[in-house]
Amino acid sequence: MPLIAKVGRVSWHVRLLFAIIYALLISGGLTMVYPFLMMLSNSLTSNADWKEFRLFPKYLLDQREQFRKLIVEAEHEQELPWLFGHDEWFGPEDIRLEQLDPLFARDPRQLARIAADWRDFMRSIPVRYWRPYFNWQGELNFTPFVNCLPYRDFLRTRYSNDIAALNHAHGSHYRSFDDIWHLRDGFWRRLWAVPDTPQWNDWIAWKSTLDPLLAYPYPMEMEWWKFVRYLYVSVERFNERANTNLNSLIHVHLDDAIHHALVPREYVENFIFEKCNSMYYVLNANTTAWDAFITRDYALLASNTTLSLPQYR
Repeated sequence: MPLIAKVGRVSWHVRLLFAIIYALLISGGLTMVYPFLMMLSNSLTSNADWKEFRLFPKYLLDQREQFRKLIVEAEHEQELPWLFGHDEWFGPEDIRLEQLDPLFARDPRQLARIAADWRDFMRSIPVRYWRPYFNWQGELNFTPFVNCLPYRDFLRTRYSNDIAALNHAHGSHYRSFDDIWHLRDGFWRRLWAVPDTPQWNDWIAWKSTLDPLLAYPYPMEMEWWKFVRYLYVSVERFNERANTNLNSLIHVHLDDAIHHALVPREYVENFIFEKCNSMYYVLNANTTAWDAFITRDYALLASNTTLSLPQYR
């Protein structure tokens, strides 16, 4: 039996009550639908735009947004300031679309020539020193582009989808190919070198299958920028001490610091001998300094006739 009789429903007071009840129910339903729509929308985003919380991601209609996502996903967020010429406090949300307009306005033939030049340049570098884009790792991996997926497919083909054969070759204990993650180089570390192991040899073999446009040589200049930023904190402090008029610490190049003494030599030596990876060194074979050093030290050893060794019983 209904709470309100059919006769009572004729009254406009009752009809108004019904209208209010249905309006409340509909609004309550909408408030439940909105979070689900937002969750669905955010499932289509990545590190470049997941913080925007939009019901309709902008990149679905804007080609510039698609390109912005590409360059944000290509490298770790902490390196974006250096790539875009900023000192710090620069993230994906700070990349303005109008900054990309000149690129989209370029002649496609010119862009094709630039791409061809880059391919030739990268092919002149041993593949073991290539650093693929989309190869970063972190606690938040909102990206479909990471290299673990194509790398897994490469290993499946290489080992005939036999995880036991891969474990035997790599000395690993993976339960399946889905447990494998892409490798991470350490070119920014002082004593790191590319390991000569079956695992790393497979990684290098996979890198050789990449389009050279998807890789780059790790820029030690970026590590120098981080080092200078640690020393001076701000470009204002650097300008005051070096008597310069720069607008960013990114313009303090290592080569200028060495040859024009923009930075005290002790700082430069500290970076080169304690921070810089040795693969970036180029030895001057024409110098006689090493010969003089060896001659002097061996002459000192030859004149040391009182050298005695401990006696053991």
